[in-house]
Amino acid sequence: MKTEELEFEKTLDYIELCNYLQKKYGIPKFSYFLSIDSKNPTSRIRRSDEGLFVHHIYENTMPDLGKNATMQITPFDWQQPENLLYCNYLEHFLLHLKIVKEYKSIKGVKILGIGGIINHFCETLNYFYSHAKQISKKV
Repeated sequence: MKTEELEFEKTLDYIELCNYLQKKYGIPKFSYFLSIDSKNPTSRIRRSDEGLFVHHIYENTMPDLGKNATMQITPFDWQQPENLLYCNYLEHFLLHLKIVKEYKSIKGVKILGIGGIINHFCETLNYFYSHAKQISKKV
């Protein structure tokens, strides 16, 4: 990813960035959960081999949309392809930062977007960092 592209993406608001990323990477062909009875997300929309993650656009309204329990209490339309997008790691982080900045609403005790940052990005960075230290010790 070029620095200029990330700088451009930073200038967009959350919805503009969502629309931009849908055009950039395309829209998934299937919904995140195939039906309201699904226990797990479908694997048919994964593009992790390309370094891409799936993001729910409506995470600016409700956190944890990729979890079955949340899917059960939100409109199923939020799981449909037009409400999903692909993004790389930095873009995914940027999306969650924009949610925190632009949607300061509090849902229960969660500030929208912050859970994704703390639970996903911090955990993943810690994992990569700890494994990088182990690899460097072996070299």
